[in-house]
Amino acid sequence: MFGIEGQLHDFQETSLNLFSKKIATEFIFLVFAGQKTIVSQKEIESILKLMGKPIPYFLQLFLDALLKACREKTALDPAQIKEVYYNDLLGSGSKRYFESIEKQLERYNRYGKRCRAGAKAILDKLAQADSVPIEELEIIWKETTGGSDQFTKMMEIMKDDFYIKPNQKNNIIFDSKLIKEWWFRHGL
Repeated sequence: MFGIEGQLHDFQETSLNLFSKKIATEFIFLVFAGQKTIVSQKEIESILKLMGKPIPYFLQLFLDALLKACREKTALDPAQIKEVYYNDLLGSGSKRYFESIEKQLERYNRYGKRCRAGAKAILDKLAQADSVPIEELEIIWKETTGGSDQFTKMMEIMKDDFYIKPNQKNNIIFDSKLIKEWWFRHGL
């Protein structure tokens, strides 16, 4: 119609990386400073340790919950940071923060009837282990979906959607400690 083909072939694939530790540290400091709340380097390190690699969206949610707790108790300490992380960010009320995960799993059905179930089974296994060989995940996929169709494609998609990746031993891991812990609590 307008001289545009059905597919575009000149795109370059790119990934949006998570915040670096330096940027995350600055971000945390600036968010607290913007609310006229003092945060120490020890507290910032505690926040980052709990989250693992900081995903900006979830980091902002965590900081909002921490700021609310600061207003209620006028102080912030490592025990309180842990409490907010496990009770607010990962607690039962957090499901709304992770709705995109549920919606993404539903969209996997467009690749085949059993793709959602296969992806969920893989994520369940990854949430329970430090790392899993790709061959083991393919076996789980085959047992769940009835075949190996779409396995490679779905693994690539899940790398973007769930922050999974190969580690140094070429096993698959959750790259996000936060999403792994949330999935372990709510996704299984």
